[in-house]
Amino acid sequence: MSRFKNSLYSVFVYFVLWCMYALQGLIYTSGGIISKGILLILLLWSMTIMFKVNTQIARIPSFFYAVNCFLFMTTIYGVLLILGGEELFVVMDNLHIKTSNFDYLKNIYMSLLPIYVYYYYTIKGELKLQHILIFIIVLFCIYIANYLNDRAQAIIRSIENRSIMEGFTLNIGYKFLALLPLIALYKRNPLLQYLFTMISLFFIVICMKRGAILIGVICFLLFLYTMLKYANRSNRFIVVLMSVVSIAVGIYFIQDMLSTNDYFIYRIAQTIEGNTSNRADLYSIYIEHFTSEHNFLKFIFGNGANATLKIGKNYAHNDWLELAINNGVIGLLLYVGFYGTLLKDYLIMRRRSKYYSNVLLMVFIVLFLSSLFSMSYDSIDKSIAITLGFLLANLYTGNNENNLLYG
Repeated sequence: MSRFKNSLYSVFVYFVLWCMYALQGLIYTSGGIISKGILLILLLWSMTIMFKVNTQIARIPSFFYAVNCFLFMTTIYGVLLILGGEELFVVMDNLHIKTSNFDYLKNIYMSLLPIYVYYYYTIKGELKLQHILIFIIVLFCIYIANYLNDRAQAIIRSIENRSIMEGFTLNIGYKFLALLPLIALYKRNPLLQYLFTMISLFFIVICMKRGAILIGVICFLLFLYTMLKYANRSNRFIVVLMSVVSIAVGIYFIQDMLSTNDYFIYRIAQTIEGNTSNRADLYSIYIEHFTSEHNFLKFIFGNGANATLKIGKNYAHNDWLELAINNGVIGLLLYVGFYGTLLKDYLIMRRRSKYYSNVLLMVFIVLFLSSLFSMSYDSIDKSIAITLGFLLANLYTGNNENNLLYG
């Protein structure tokens, strides 16, 4: 018990602060002084840890070198955006929604900096595998609360617009998607793994985000393969049984949705018909603009942070096009380095642990596929940050008693 208490220091305070920030709009006013104060503490804390990782640790993952370069680039672009002071709007359904120039940097820092923090505290021995289960349970509770709140707000909006719907498309589905690698990381209890995985998939489906559903199915198949392939002899019967039960429950649930939920059927029909929620139109605008750019400097360095809002009146909903327009060829190359170094670290881990390397591969799949039709680099969920930081720390800390790769 004393050993467990000794590890409940900074990493848990940091985690609790992120949880408090995620609960804005539920237990306190969203965007008020409380949320801003918590955010300021978290960003300063995260930046401090990032500098410690880069200056005090002799050997860091290849991935962090790429993230360092990416953060340096986006910081310059973000500062220029703030200093420029130009008002930018997202145009949706004839509505002009004003954006904050501070959000560009804030979102990227919130997305990437926590990876350094969880990496650092894993190396320091404060974050261990037994703590992951606590994180999973807490995050589940928060995300379910957020789902209920988002759904309630969607119902209110539909009533106000006099268009009562049987289902809603909710972005919270991507947070449940991000939980899948974290659940796979906690290998100690297969029953809990399967239970939490099925609950996550349930919420992913009912949130109706087609991208999240597609990625979730791919991750689920990888999870089943990994569990069946690398299960311990003592757990093999449970793993096989739970795999069969999970597949059976999943098939029954989808069949039930197809027979009773008209909105689910509608979303499938949209996908079959090639309806991409106006993404195809946005993509064509940005591809045409980038490929026909005659200004050499803009082609290399882009048009500046959030330039997509000036060119297409909306974000690209594709990281690669967003970076091509905003940051040019430089941004694209750094983003290739982002995924290239993550893949390199996966291959290194592959030689040490097939199971945990597949968890890292699941992280790669979630991030990379999200980058194709959503946004990834500025919206990495805390579940992914914990998983990624924890795995990379175990990969680069060498052979010691706390390193799960050598267990």
